[in-house]
Amino acid sequence: MVIDLIKQEVKDTYIIGANASLINVSAITTDGVNLIASAIDGVYYAPLSNPNLANYAVWDKYNLPGGEYSDVCYANNKIYALFRLDVHDTIFMNDGNGWDRLGVNEYDDVKFLDVAGDYLVVGAYSFFDTYDANNSLNYHIYDYGFASL
Repeated sequence: MVIDLIKQEVKDTYIIGANASLINVSAITTDGVNLIASAIDGVYYAPLSNPNLANYAVWDKYNLPGGEYSDVCYANNKIYALFRLDVHDTIFMNDGNGWDRLGVNEYDDVKFLDVAGDYLVVGAYSFFDTYDANNSLNYHIYDYGFASL
């Protein structure tokens, strides 16, 4: 959905599911080349330069495990996607050389991914983690005080 905040109107809506089916999209981001959307059944992308993003046929799905992706963001030249499972969540990242897991951790109840400066922020029910450009965990904040690792 493209929204004009000044005119307070919806300018366009993108239906990206297979055969123009409606799917729940939870987040969008861009890497400067593609528009990237996390959805109930995967992570989709389409070239920003395509003048017909409303056409489902211009959208492709990344080759990731099937299931719900609840967030996606772009930081430090990498795409991060949050894969939701019943008990544990996994964060996948793509640095242009394919998809891999961020670290070895499975997370419990991750609420969001975000970018703060040069850091990826992972916000969960009981903690916040920050990762630097090398995907190294540099802060794990789990109470009112915190210290660097």
